[in-house]
Amino acid sequence: LYSPEELRRYYALPERDPDVILAVCDTKEQGSDYCAMPIAYKYGEDYYIDRWICDNGKPEVLEQRIVNILHELDVSTVRFESNRGGTLFADNVQKGLLDKGSHCHVTTKWNQSNKETRILVASSWVKTHCLFKAESEYSGKGEQGKLDKEYRTAMTQMTSYTMSGKNKNDDVVDSLADLENFAKTFGGS
Repeated sequence: LYSPEELRRYYALPERDPDVILAVCDTKEQGSDYCAMPIAYKYGEDYYIDRWICDNGKPEVLEQRIVNILHELDVSTVRFESNRGGTLFADNVQKGLLDKGSHCHVTTKWNQSNKETRILVASSWVKTHCLFKAESEYSGKGEQGKLDKEYRTAMTQMTSYTMSGKNKNDDVVDSLADLENFAKTFGGS
């Protein structure tokens, strides 16, 4: 669905403040599921995916990591998928953000539509409006460490997703479908 050659790439964010910094989070449900959270910097009609949480660790550890990252990056708003345990996860993140004095707005959304259909429909918007880091920006091991690894994992899951067979992981592409839906509330596209 997402061939690496057709994705828009970037090396650095534009040299001005973004219109908004937003995130969406497909929370981890169980087992080998991943918590997938792209963090997007909106500039006009473009969304630069500058950070990506892609972690299949324990939910209680993920909650604190997400609180810290949302606060550190001064994310304005985040939306959590509220299916299954997502509402409790979002509540815990909201409490953690309030404890830090963050002004990040936390919302939830229940997804009732068919996941595969949502992913397919969103793919055109993602290819048109989202920019992903150039591969050289996340392929090293440098100081970014775990964050580079998570970005690589997210990009690998994204570019290996297929509509014509089984997928080991669909959390990353599902989070992009959530981003497309959330972006509509920002005027758009």
